[in-house]
Amino acid sequence: MKKKYFYLFLLLISFNIYSQTNIIYKIDENMTAGSNLQATIDNITTCQSSATLQLYASGYSGFWTNGDYSYYINGTLAGSGNGGTTVDVSSYIPITSVRLVKTNYSNWNHIDALLTIVSPSATIPQRPIAQDKYYNLNDQAQPLQATLTGNATALKWYSSSEGQRYSATPPTPTTNELGTKSFWVSQINADGCESERKQINVYVQNSIPANYINLDGINDYIKIPK
Repeated sequence: MKKKYFYLFLLLISFNIYSQTNIIYKIDENMTAGSNLQATIDNITTCQSSATLQLYASGYSGFWTNGDYSYYINGTLAGSGNGGTTVDVSSYIPITSVRLVKTNYSNWNHIDALLTIVSPSATIPQRPIAQDKYYNLNDQAQPLQATLTGNATALKWYSSSEGQRYSATPPTPTTNELGTKSFWVSQINADGCESERKQINVYVQNSIPANYINLDGINDYIKIPK
């Protein structure tokens, strides 16, 4: 029986050492003809074991066609392409920035890039703690909040689960329309390793349910745990 538990212990250790977590960053931009259409990712986790870059560009001149582009990693030209492509960029680790530039122009132009960083799970922090928010229509909203956990030192805010529209400043939701809007927040430690993202839903409705209370007196409600 002791041998059985010993092997189970070794299995758990091996899983913790070798398990991986994908941290994703996405950019997409649109501009009209004649513009220097480009976009940059530069808020990248420092814990990197491998990396993949998906690139795409297109243009519209009566109909949509694939577009030409160049991409730069760590400020250096790394390659070029047309339309869509996927590139293993692990050889550039540590990656600090990715920049995509469209090199031909149409009446309308579009680019997007999706950078997937594979991090050893044992090196990344846990997600921060955050709660969904509830507002009445046209209430005065406050900036979103999240609590650092463990050895994390800073929060990172996004507008999507794919890491779009990064900001170090917490967003303030709008309440002028009924419905639900989602935000995402992660945290980094002193080494710059980034956690997975925690989703925060903001609900705007005509009335707040009875099991939600206002703690701060400024239209910011949280759910009462059962």
